[in-house]
Amino acid sequence: MRIPALKHFRSIISTGLICLAAALAVSSCSKKPQQAILGKWTVEGQSATVEFRKGGTVITSDKGKESPAKYTFLNDTNVEMEMSADVPGRTNKIIVRMTFGVTIQGDKADLAITTPAGPGEQPKTQTMHLNRVK
Repeated sequence: MRIPALKHFRSIISTGLICLAAALAVSSCSKKPQQAILGKWTVEGQSATVEFRKGGTVITSDKGKESPAKYTFLNDTNVEMEMSADVPGRTNKIIVRMTFGVTIQGDKADLAITTPAGPGEQPKTQTMHLNRVK
C-alpha cells in the first residue's frame, strides 16, 4: 500500500517542481526597469522623442533640437533626472532636478511627473505616455 501512495506523491512533487522551475524561468526573463527603459521612445501626442542610454544619459529630441540630461534610478519605480539649460544673454546655466515615477509594460511606459506647488496651491502630477520606437 505504501508504494502506490509514494508514487502518487512523487508525481505531485515532480509536477510542483516543474511548475516552480517554469515560474522562476519566466520571472527571470522580465527585465528590471533599469534595462527595460533603455532605447528610443516617442512621446504620445507630441513630436518629441526620448532616448534612454546606458550610463545614465537621456537625450530628448524635438523638432531637430536635442537636449542631453542625466538620469538615475532611485529604486524600481522612481527616477531622478537632472537637466541644464543655457540662459539667453547670460553665461550661467539653470540646473533643474526632478523626480518622477516610472511604469514600464513591454513597449509602453508612463512617466508621472509631479511639479511642486506654489504658495496656496496643490502639487500637480502630469503623466507622459511613451511608446518604444521599433
